[in-house]
Amino acid sequence: MELVGPAGSSPRIKMETSPTKRYGVALARVSFAKAASLAGTATEHLLGIVLSDPVPTAHRIADNRSQHPSGPGSLCVCPAGADYVTEYDGPVDGIILQISAECLALAGARLAQHGGQLIEQMDGRDGELCRMAREMEAEGAAGHPNGVLFWSSAVDDLLRRMVERHYSAPAAPLRGAIDARGLRRVEAFIQDHLAAPIDLAALAAVAGCDRFHFAHRFRAAVGVSPYRYVVRRRLEQARTLLLAGRQSIADVAAATGFSDQSHLTSWMRRVYGTTPKRFLSKG
Repeated sequence: MELVGPAGSSPRIKMETSPTKRYGVALARVSFAKAASLAGTATEHLLGIVLSDPVPTAHRIADNRSQHPSGPGSLCVCPAGADYVTEYDGPVDGIILQISAECLALAGARLAQHGGQLIEQMDGRDGELCRMAREMEAEGAAGHPNGVLFWSSAVDDLLRRMVERHYSAPAAPLRGAIDARGLRRVEAFIQDHLAAPIDLAALAAVAGCDRFHFAHRFRAAVGVSPYRYVVRRRLEQARTLLLAGRQSIADVAAATGFSDQSHLTSWMRRVYGTTPKRFLSKG
């Protein structure tokens, strides 16, 4: 996780953990010993939670500004792609989470919030979200004693909370996007055919649209490409089967559409930061 600030205001990072790599949540516990200023452009969604005593704070996200005291539980949400400036007029300690935009979009699609947007906040409150972040911070600081199952479940819970409480559905159908009925048919088809090859032509036929426009229309509705979406669904099913412990890794790979055990392992390392064997052992 990259935190950018001018000379003299760089944070002391007490702990940083990101076992889910690019596709999940990276978390850092940071502190500033004196007044500080941070500025940049969010490459992924950013979530900041203040843990220390109240301090005068000025926020700017895109063209919106806010000045307020940030105290324990103060929440700042900066959507991916937005320019931001945060100024603290005194020492501050907190947690910063970097949340994959792709991963949050997939969670939104899973909860039927297709094409939703993360709601920008500069002085928000969400006690449950803060509790989740503190648990994840404590787990990382202790060296992940509860294993990959705890962390992956914590990431799932956090993403679900973000979608349920900090996500807005489109005010109107997205122009050029597949409609909700078509998406439901596509999702059902993918779930029923995870073990078999799935191509764009088949998905387009199910959605009822032209094959040459399907990928664009799907991305407009869901926020990720059809390929990423299918891979994610296969990984979710693979994780479920591995945790059940009734099949070998090779059998799970075959049942979820991966070419072999090595292919499944490669993707699980990318997404979950660990191997299928760790899920099989529930550690």
